[in-house]
Amino acid sequence: MGCPMEAREGAELVLAYCARQLDPEKTGWFERHLKACVECQELVAAQKQVWDALDFWDAQPASFDFDRRLEWRIEAEERKQWFQRVFRPSLAGWVRQAIPVASVAAVAMAVFLVRAPNRSAVDFQQQPEAVEVEQAEGALEDLDMIRQFTLPPRDPGAGSQI
Repeated sequence: MGCPMEAREGAELVLAYCARQLDPEKTGWFERHLKACVECQELVAAQKQVWDALDFWDAQPASFDFDRRLEWRIEAEERKQWFQRVFRPSLAGWVRQAIPVASVAAVAMAVFLVRAPNRSAVDFQQQPEAVEVEQAEGALEDLDMIRQFTLPPRDPGAGSQI
């Protein structure tokens, strides 16, 4: 067998060794390996420091009504409507929910601005459309006909008589 740290279950083996949960055969093998492997020695030493610190740690006892308060909070959370759980009234909740919406809107606006044609700019490379000769002649004839219709001059005094 090679170094357990090269295998997938290497960390589990070190943890089990430090917790004294390995069977005697694996314990003997691992102790022989520790004599030769500096990396495993450092890992075991660090893990033993954690175990020693946990042995000296004194946890504070829970309050006498801890269970009752915990159950009350769980029941209160279950009584909330689904939308109250999703949309919390806190500012941080609204900001957290607004950031994705704002970013999607910004991306959509950027895409629109980049892809939209600029209608105010003149495209000088665009070729003018070919105008049919008959259309031009017809328009000129219509203009001549309109010029022939002249209105008689208005009499300023005749405006009140109708």
